[in-house]
Amino acid sequence: MKLYAERVKTLDWVAKTTWEVEDHAYEPKRKVHNKGSRNYPHLIGSFYSTKNLRPVEYESLNERMFYYFLEVDRGVIRYYVQPIRVPMKTDDDEWYHVPDVLVFRQGYCPLLYQIKESEQDNLEPKTVLCNTECEAIAIAYGWNYNVVFPKSLPSPLPRNVNLMAGYLRTRKYYSEWQDQVINRLRNIGPCTVDQLSSSFIDSVDPLHIKPLVFYLMAKGNFLVDVTQTINSNSVININPEMKSVFSIIES
Repeated sequence: MKLYAERVKTLDWVAKTTWEVEDHAYEPKRKVHNKGSRNYPHLIGSFYSTKNLRPVEYESLNERMFYYFLEVDRGVIRYYVQPIRVPMKTDDDEWYHVPDVLVFRQGYCPLLYQIKESEQDNLEPKTVLCNTECEAIAIAYGWNYNVVFPKSLPSPLPRNVNLMAGYLRTRKYYSEWQDQVINRLRNIGPCTVDQLSSSFIDSVDPLHIKPLVFYLMAKGNFLVDVTQTINSNSVININPEMKSVFSIIES
């Protein structure tokens, strides 16, 4: 692990040409199950990650929310769920704890996260021990460790994250219109989603363009105020520096 820790000093994850080593090292260390929510089977599931180009499994809606956040954060280059086993030991027991996700974000050392429901959950003795050991192993590997509470995100951010994550999948016709839509917004300046879509009415049904506009918002080509509910009346503009509209670092 020492050699890997030396490599992360560059923090330039975009420049990585292959993730084969990480894909193998951080493959999920346990299977998703509904042990903690057997009465709510709908809480577990999976979705296709456009960042990792493969399915990502989750064990709660809280986890899914955070993984969606990773999907729409332009700074996140790759992430791995249930990536490592952390040895735990008390006077009465020994076991392995598996933290939730390891995130590679451009310009940052790897970020190891534990996802919790609430601050109260984080105070339980077993959780305190897990946090202590996870932080220690993160320091040893040259990572950072943090506990996050997605449910504490201010409204309407969770709704906006869910909405944008749903538009990340591309459609075949997007390539035909994408440059035209970007150039149109660049020419006319800030406007609403509806106004930009309707500006193509002489060429195509605006309802054909609107999903592409939301897709370009989700991908970061367009700026939008994420502190307000995102909808067809949201004002959008070109994102010249392609900065991340949604950021796990700033939220």
